[in-house]
Amino acid sequence: MEAMLARDKYNERVSVALLPSRLAEAFVAIACIATAALAAALPLAWEAQVCAIAWTGGFTSIALGRLRACRGLEVDCSGAVAVDGVAGTLRDGSFVSPWFTVLRWRPDGAWWDRTVLVVPDRLPAGDYRRLRVLLRWSARR
Repeated sequence: MEAMLARDKYNERVSVALLPSRLAEAFVAIACIATAALAAALPLAWEAQVCAIAWTGGFTSIALGRLRACRGLEVDCSGAVAVDGVAGTLRDGSFVSPWFTVLRWRPDGAWWDRTVLVVPDRLPAGDYRRLRVLLRWSARR
């Protein structure tokens, strides 16, 4: 018997809608609290401590806003990616694990790469597995 290739066993395209994640939001909140505590513990003037804590809070609200947005994600085994309808290509540096996946991609015509964090509670278990397998065995990896 011949060995079945990954592209024969799994669909060569994954199209999913990412849901908001409580797990990722909790991680961002804990990181914000830890950073604010560190800023408060530094031997700085109180004005600098307030600025550092406000800066941390501002970027935390931006991060939580990006996490809460529902996203449409399409990934092809050839390396084509579309996030919220914006087409692009998969870039080196994506990370795949059972606990979380980081998708690094660059929109067509853009200069900088972007990342999408995918944790298991953002989509059904079967879709999460198909996405991980496709990213693991895609042409860019």
